[in-house]
Amino acid sequence: MFATIDEKMKDALQGDCRGNAPGIEIISVHVTKPTIPESIRRNFEQLEEERIKPLRNTEWLRKRQRQKKKKKAISEAENSANVGKILMEQKLMEKDSARKQQEIENQIYMGWQKIKADANLYRESKEAETNQLKLTPQYLELKFIEAIVLIKNFSSEENIEIKKISFEENVFVYPILFMYACACRLLVYFL
Repeated sequence: MFATIDEKMKDALQGDCRGNAPGIEIISVHVTKPTIPESIRRNFEQLEEERIKPLRNTEWLRKRQRQKKKKKAISEAENSANVGKILMEQKLMEKDSARKQQEIENQIYMGWQKIKADANLYRESKEAETNQLKLTPQYLELKFIEAIVLIKNFSSEENIEIKKISFEENVFVYPILFMYACACRLLVYFL
């Protein structure tokens, strides 16, 4: 308090001079500071500290609260950024997982398709081998005779005998049976 008494006195005197005696300007004020006994000084300092302490505490609390709010805002911003980062990583991991799952499903599908294709190839090759084994002259002769029997069964003329049937004469009457029988005869000649 004594440290600023000179300035306070100067400001108070200048204010009075402006109001009562315009034109007077106070340049400086010097107040001699008395020597205060130590017990009174300590008592005064204690009183001042007790008077200022609540003010300091409230100001300190306000400052502390501002710091806490600032730290809280920073912490929330960091948490929000971290949550965003985690969510982004989670989405990326989900997409990567979905992509890997799709690749696995594609591999499984391709594996099944290959197995089916191999099975079809094997079945067809076995059928071809079986058909090759079937195409013996005896088998083709049997089919030829079956065709003749079919022609006889579908014939409206009952007096045609199997031995006398000539395919050249019945070409227009039985075209499908004729083609089947010719194919069977040709196969006999090629084997």
